[in-house]
Amino acid sequence: MGGKTSGRMNPAKTVLPTKARPGWLTKMDQRSALARALLARLSAVEAQLGELTPIERSLAERWIHMEAMTIRMETDMRDGKDFDVGKYLATIDRLHGLARTLGLKRRANSAKTLAQLVAEGDE
Repeated sequence: MGGKTSGRMNPAKTVLPTKARPGWLTKMDQRSALARALLARLSAVEAQLGELTPIERSLAERWIHMEAMTIRMETDMRDGKDFDVGKYLATIDRLHGLARTLGLKRRANSAKTLAQLVAEGDE
């Protein structure tokens, strides 16, 4: 018969990857609290910015990754673990740069036409 892993698929990741690669968020175990929190954060960014282009979504995923890294560093500092101030400040700087690239202002969502509103009212 098979070994210990026989019949099992490789488990999805439940930890923050060291690098944000395309699709990294969807490769995480969606049942984990971390994945759910990161997806909720991405949804909040999308709600703030409106519909994202593929490039903007990629940048938003990287922003989410950098924000999670920053939170992890801050938690480590609070808990008395090793803390690299230079790495922390560089991460904050990159986080700010991505935020500026994505845009810090809310975008208008497309408004429905009168015909769409009337059609919804008839349903």
